[in-house]
Amino acid sequence: MKKIVYTGYAIVIILVLGLTVIGLNLKAKNQDYYDLEKRIEESAKLYYSQFPDKFPSKETTITSDKLIEINFLKNMKLLNDECKGYVVVTKVYMYYEYAPYVKCKNYETKDFNDSILKEV
Repeated sequence: MKKIVYTGYAIVIILVLGLTVIGLNLKAKNQDYYDLEKRIEESAKLYYSQFPDKFPSKETTITSDKLIEINFLKNMKLLNDECKGYVVVTKVYMYYEYAPYVKCKNYETKDFNDSILKEV
C-alpha cells in the first residue's frame, strides 16, 4: 500500500516539475515577442502623452505603421521576423488602458484581429 502511495507522489512530483519546465521554456522562447508588445505599448503611451488632444472619448486604435510613420516607433523587426501590430486605447473612468497586439510569422498575440490593421 505504501509503495502505491509513494509511486503516486513521485508521479505527481514529476508531472509538476515537467509542466513547470515546459512553461518556463515557452515563456523564455516568447520573451522577445513580449518585449515587442511592451515596446509598441510604450510608444503609444508616449504618443498620447505628447498629444493629449488625441485621447479617445471611449476607444481608439493606433497601428504600428502609424507609430513608425510619426517617429514614435523605430521598427517592428524582431530577429529575422517583420511584425505588424496595433494598440487599443480604451478610456476607463478617469484613466486609459493600453492593450498591445502583435502578429509575426512565429507568434501572434491572443485575440489579434487582422481586420483592425485594414480598417485603421
